[in-house]
Amino acid sequence: MEKNNRTTQANILTYDYETKKIFHWNPYEDDIDMILFNSISNIYILGPYQITGDLQNEKYRYLWRFSIIKKGNDIILSSLVNSSDGDPCIKIFIKKNIGEIKYVYTCDEYSGKNIIEWSIKIMEKLGCEKCILLDMAEKKCENRNFHNYVSLSLIHKLWRNKTYYEQFDFHPYHKNNTEYKTNKMDELNNKVEELKQIPWDKYHNEMNNEKWNRFKILYGEIYKSPFSAFAQFNPKSCSIFYDILYFLDNPEQPSFRLLSEIKNIISKSIWMKKL
Repeated sequence: MEKNNRTTQANILTYDYETKKIFHWNPYEDDIDMILFNSISNIYILGPYQITGDLQNEKYRYLWRFSIIKKGNDIILSSLVNSSDGDPCIKIFIKKNIGEIKYVYTCDEYSGKNIIEWSIKIMEKLGCEKCILLDMAEKKCENRNFHNYVSLSLIHKLWRNKTYYEQFDFHPYHKNNTEYKTNKMDELNNKVEELKQIPWDKYHNEMNNEKWNRFKILYGEIYKSPFSAFAQFNPKSCSIFYDILYFLDNPEQPSFRLLSEIKNIISKSIWMKKL
């Protein structure tokens, strides 16, 4: 493999001939003895393949350095590679046979999808039977609403009928229910479908403002309801859909109850994936 000449941080190294000599763990191929973590405080973990456009589509992998905190049988793994906000890109908490993704950030040239799949693989190889997380992802859109933040999971659910974590086969279940059940997902999907059945003419005249009028002109003849029109959402920009979602989430509107129930399931459930 041709060596990548780009400058790397001290805690992320190009996986080439030289770095192969560094003590590391490849979770894609090898198991690891948890007892090892009793005697070391950090370890390099081999990352997934990354295709970089500026290197003529050559595939590269990097060694990421993780700190290890072990308390009894519990383990906290935190990458020493920082996101643009200065936080670790990955933080994983493992207790018995359950791994929890505390948070992940897009880091270096890896996408969020790369990072999540890698985290799942690490937990799987450390003997976890389940992976859990809280889905609290938000997008900041300036001048959109009173606090400028919109739930990414909610708008993705309305857009593709899937939250971001559903694409990794995570399912919601109530925090007070330790059994793995899929009926919470059925409940969520049914409520979203019910929301999309509310027609345009059910919404009240208080919604008569410039953005609502523009939204209705754009999509009123194409879709049977405002929430069906979310099929046209574009995740790459803070588009009008963020405004409309905020406007429709109003106690005076027929969508308010369902939206509140959908938000509660998404944000107040634990999302779990069986490994």
